[in-house]
Amino acid sequence: MPNTPKQLAAENAELRARLKEAEETLRAIRHGEVDALVMSGTEGDHILTLKGAQEPYRVMVEAMAEGAVTVSEDGTILYCNGRFAERIKMPLEQIVGLPLQGMLAGQYRKRFEEMLVQGAAGEIREALMLQEADGSWIPSLFSMSPLPHSSGKVISVLITDLSDVVAATEARSRLALIVDSSDDAIVSIDLNGKVESWNRAAEELFGYTSEEALGHSIQSLIVPPGHLDEVIHEFEAIGRGARTLLADTVRQR
Repeated sequence: MPNTPKQLAAENAELRARLKEAEETLRAIRHGEVDALVMSGTEGDHILTLKGAQEPYRVMVEAMAEGAVTVSEDGTILYCNGRFAERIKMPLEQIVGLPLQGMLAGQYRKRFEEMLVQGAAGEIREALMLQEADGSWIPSLFSMSPLPHSSGKVISVLITDLSDVVAATEARSRLALIVDSSDDAIVSIDLNGKVESWNRAAEELFGYTSEEALGHSIQSLIVPPGHLDEVIHEFEAIGRGARTLLADTVRQR
């Protein structure tokens, strides 16, 4: 027990400081500024997660179709949602603590390091190649920005799978190659008759280059005056969702 005024004053000051710290902690909890507490005990420290205003956001992040990751300034993964773990085919508990750049194709890692610097200061997004645990690659869009209230020390990363987009683009490219190499004239137009595509065979058959035809009315290019009505009727039928019948007709060069 303290037995001098000086010792009593020191203990009083310490108690006041501890009381102020406790009051500040309670205030932070009430206002949703704290989402976890570190509780010290005989068996060591334990993290107690608090449920409150932030809980709906956690549920939303876990339910997202995109992978969500938070990383430190050096790219170390601090958190990831279940979707990201599912995407790279790794157990969730094995991911935290790993460098995110280690899950990228080698040629993309330097760019990722540059994005970390930019992502700590503001928003940046770029397509990179993510690697699954089995070695296969996933084209992905990385959207990075500083995590609010982290003073740039923590960066949030939203990872969107671009596999379907890439597959659709490749399919369109293959289809365009087939159309362009066809011996038949293949032309696409909108419901106003404006030319949107014009293949090589159409150039040879009608005498207009693709550059000359694109954006112009099909009626003004290849439909003779006596056949304008049939084209108008075809547009009207297609606009109603009906199919038009193949018919012999006349077009002009």
